[in-house]
Amino acid sequence: MTKIEFVSHKKNINELVNLFEISFGFKTTKEFWRWKYLRNPYTQLRPEVIVIKEGRDIIGARPLLFTDFCINNSIIKTAQPCDTMVHVDHRRKGLFYKMNDYAIDHYTKEGLKCFYNFPNEKSRSGYLKQGWRIVSKTESLFYPLNIKKLVNKVIKKENISSMTSLIYKYIFMKSQRPSDKNNVMIKTYLKYPKSINKLKSNKISHKFDINKNESYFIWRFDHNPIHSYQYIVAFKEDRICGYTIISKQKQRDNTIHGKIVDYYIENKNESIFIELMKESMIKLSDTDIIIIWVFSNNIYKQLLINKLFFKSPFSFPYNKMINDNYLVVRKLNDFDREKIDIWDKNRWNIKLGNTDTI
Repeated sequence: MTKIEFVSHKKNINELVNLFEISFGFKTTKEFWRWKYLRNPYTQLRPEVIVIKEGRDIIGARPLLFTDFCINNSIIKTAQPCDTMVHVDHRRKGLFYKMNDYAIDHYTKEGLKCFYNFPNEKSRSGYLKQGWRIVSKTESLFYPLNIKKLVNKVIKKENISSMTSLIYKYIFMKSQRPSDKNNVMIKTYLKYPKSINKLKSNKISHKFDINKNESYFIWRFDHNPIHSYQYIVAFKEDRICGYTIISKQKQRDNTIHGKIVDYYIENKNESIFIELMKESMIKLSDTDIIIIWVFSNNIYKQLLINKLFFKSPFSFPYNKMINDNYLVVRKLNDFDREKIDIWDKNRWNIKLGNTDTI
């Protein structure tokens, strides 16, 4: 006999971490779980998780990463379903759907506006059957620095000429030549710089964006127990005018990905954007590939492709190097002040840092 209920994250952390390894085939840690679900500044006061039990044993879990979004000067309560776990001995019994139905019913009553997430290919169809809709594919623009290593991972051959890598290295160095905008000063910080507090609020944007206050930055990047991050900050005439946040992350296939996980440029200044991207690329030049999401900002996308020689992953062999991701959304409640099309791609300001794994 199985039953579905809420249990305390904190009191059941050992069983949840063990179930994670059984479900996914690789380990997580109690420290990472605490950081992700207990220390998140947007989580509940007494964090709980939806589980399915058989007797006293947890055989399935439906964790949620709570998030405050800003749009049109309003705060929107949302949650990102992630780390959906079903014990290997209890699959194909509909437990995934039961836990999602329970979450939809409970958090609709609690007043959350929507769920959003980036499911893999295996689980995406399940979400779509339960009312989630695809907003858009998340196009991962990238710059390949070690093309030989990346291509060898794909086609398993050792005869790929190193000339291709040399060409990309040459283009990379060319793209990093100093520009005429020498009145922009770039500084690098290993911890959250309080100067970011002086940037204009993202709450007035017409796009959904995470409510990024100081506590969010410190939790999300400074205190992350797995990955390290750097803040690249631009100043002009001693006034902050933008930032990027970057990270070097080793993948399970042993490639090193350089990730530009977040960025903000005041007044969408294109020259500041270029300078910050150049500095970020230099900092990540010892990785195998540099990746960034631009999602609904076509101007930034064209600058990255035309000025900095980034590539789109929608053609071979690039589509074999980077996994497809989709933003999917499940509406729970209406928005109070105005009608907002949450399935419109142009309403979302999504970056790599929005995912729960980066």
